[in-house]
Amino acid sequence: MVNFMNSISEVQLELERAFSFFNGELFQSKCGPCMITIQKSAPNGKTLGWTTLNKVWHNGNPEKARFEINVCPHIFHESAKEVLHTLIHKMVHVFLLQNDHKERLRAGGNYHTRKFRDKASAVGLSVFRTSNYGWAHTELPDDGRAINAISGLNPKTDVFSFARGFFQKKQRAVGRRN
Repeated sequence: MVNFMNSISEVQLELERAFSFFNGELFQSKCGPCMITIQKSAPNGKTLGWTTLNKVWHNGNPEKARFEINVCPHIFHESAKEVLHTLIHKMVHVFLLQNDHKERLRAGGNYHTRKFRDKASAVGLSVFRTSNYGWAHTELPDDGRAINAISGLNPKTDVFSFARGFFQKKQRAVGRRN
């Protein structure tokens, strides 16, 4: 029997498995534990995910506090490879934040510096400069460390087969009411 409905916990476990694998393969195990969340982004759907600037998850023990990496569920419409590309991008932020790099310089935390560019390139992403966010645009080339790590993970692609859609409110008629 085919499982047509995946649970959010399956997606969560696959993202956590990928984080652990990529941490070893791409980051020399220098990304400490993170909380990986799945939450929707702004209504325009342009945000694919985020990393918190501070360790916002804690249990009262500052030494066990964690950064949050969020993956927005609407990107599950894309391939598993693109979902994992987003995770790797966010892991670059975590690596820089956890290793005492001040990589985000502007208010709002969405500026990507040369340090981001250099680390993202080192893990196998192609990085391009944008007008407002610095070196923010990354792509996953067909060869290199990142794509090899994704292949080595042997991702469970079926867990990403359902995606959260965006629902728009019905347009109200403009004009005079009768």
